[in-house]
Amino acid sequence: VSAVGIDINPDLITQAQQKAAERLPNGAIEFRTADVADGLPGPPFDAAICLGSTHAFGMGQDAYPNAIIGLQKAVRPQGQLLVGEGYWKQHPEHDYVEFIGDPVGIYHTHAENVGAAEKHGLVPLYATTANQDEWDHFEWSHQLKFERDAEGKRDDPAVMESLERSRSWRNGYLRWGRDTMGFGYYLFGTPA
Repeated sequence: VSAVGIDINPDLITQAQQKAAERLPNGAIEFRTADVADGLPGPPFDAAICLGSTHAFGMGQDAYPNAIIGLQKAVRPQGQLLVGEGYWKQHPEHDYVEFIGDPVGIYHTHAENVGAAEKHGLVPLYATTANQDEWDHFEWSHQLKFERDAEGKRDDPAVMESLERSRSWRNGYLRWGRDTMGFGYYLFGTPA
C-alpha cells in the first residue's frame, strides 16, 4: 500500500512524517503541505479518506458536498471514498446553534449525509455511527489534553484562555451536544 497524506498546516505534516517514520517503511506514505480546496493530486487513487475534515473543502453548507466532489475526482472509477462527518441526531436547539457559532459545521442528519453523496453519483456501500462511548471518548480526550497542557502553566494567559474555551465547549457538549450531535462513517463507491 502506498498513500498520500495532505494538510494545509506544515507543522501537522511534520508531526505526521515523524509518526509515520516510527511505524511504516520508507516510501509507504508521502505527506504534502497543500490546500485540498485547490484540488487533490493525481493519478486517480483506489480510495480517498476524509475523517472529520470536510471543512478543508469549504465552509458552512458547502463543506460536505465540496468534499464529496473533490474526493470523487481523486478516485478512479469503481474506487471508494470513506468520509467521517458529523450529523444531527435530533434537531438542534437554537441556543446550541448559537453556542457553536457560524459556520456550525453540521447541517444534515445521518440519512441526509448518505443521500447527499448519492445525489453526486456515489453508491452508498456502508454507513455506521460512533456510539455514545466513542463520542464521549473523543470529546473527553480533548478536554483531558487541555487540562494536562495547563498543568503548571496557570500564569500563562494564552494557556488559560485555551483552557476556558475547552471548558466552555465541554459544558455545551454536556448540555446539548451529547444528545444532539453524532458522528457518522460513510463508505461510498464510485461508478464504473
